[in-house]
Amino acid sequence: MSENPYQPPVEGLPPEHRLHPERGRARAVAGLVLMGLATALSLVVVSSMVKSFGLLAETGRADPSELADAIAAVMWLNLLGMLATLAGGVLTAMSVYGAGNRERWFFHAGWILSTLQLATFPLGTPFGIFLLFGFLMKRREFQPGSPGEGRAS
Repeated sequence: MSENPYQPPVEGLPPEHRLHPERGRARAVAGLVLMGLATALSLVVVSSMVKSFGLLAETGRADPSELADAIAAVMWLNLLGMLATLAGGVLTAMSVYGAGNRERWFFHAGWILSTLQLATFPLGTPFGIFLLFGFLMKRREFQPGSPGEGRAS
């Protein structure tokens, strides 16, 4: 009999019905990498805007051609960050809410990145809340089992 109350006993079950916490690892990794990339891009966007406005405050003049290039670069970075947030959030949500990865590292990394996403307004905030709620509701599924559990003996 299995020690994990969330897994049926493995005796007599076909392999496709056994619990495999590593299932969906590639999707989970891709989602977390994209969420991390989105967070990094948000930091770059904010620091670029602060630098641009600082330069504008120092000189006291605004050359439209220089500002246009700087604003265009920041907007492209912002677009890339939003696309990474969208793709990473969807992949991570599929792993959390669906029958995806249940490894402990995914829980911890997802919790940290979802918390960081709260600061990446406007798109990252709802994804961060949605994912944190999912990790909170499914936290028992990420509990470690005994070694070799879910595999045929």
